[in-house]
Amino acid sequence: MDRSDALKIGNYPKFSKLKNHISKMKQATLSSKAIGIRDTKDINMEGRIQFDMLGIILREHKLRSYTLNSVSAHFLGEQKEDVHHNVIAEL
Repeated sequence: MDRSDALKIGNYPKFSKLKNHISKMKQATLSSKAIGIRDTKDINMEGRIQFDMLGIILREHKLRSYTLNSVSAHFLGEQKEDVHHNVIAEL
């Protein structure tokens, strides 16, 4: 949504499954001893369910690092496979 504003794209934020429903972003700051201070952005998307696993992983698991590779290695036993940008469309 920030990028659409920067690029001056007017009717972009239509993430909803409902016709003519404009999504809105709500910003908040969360603070706790367990996860520290986190800035969050919630976007309403009527008709869609969103799951942000980062908050759950931060709260429920003590890991050395919370990068995608680190979390993947911990839970799946393997890391992500890097793909060159030229090959993404083909895949």
